[in-house]
Amino acid sequence: VLGRQGRLERTHVRVPHAFLGILVIALIVATFLLGVFRTRLKPYTLQAIAAHRWMGRALLLLMALTIVSGLFTAGLIG
Repeated sequence: VLGRQGRLERTHVRVPHAFLGILVIALIVATFLLGVFRTRLKPYTLQAIAAHRWMGRALLLLMALTIVSGLFTAGLIG
């Protein structure tokens, strides 16, 4: 992002909400891909299903943390 004087400023991903959001998006893609390919991993099908389920559970927790940190960042709570 360019600042007022034309210098490059790294201010876009400074708050925990932004980091958590990026992590959530990455986990969404990874969980989706694991869900799509879990049947193609024949010798590892049970492990892939378990990993897919646990990634989904972790994703739900991270999404909740992202929402709460966003509310803190916006000053709506805390």
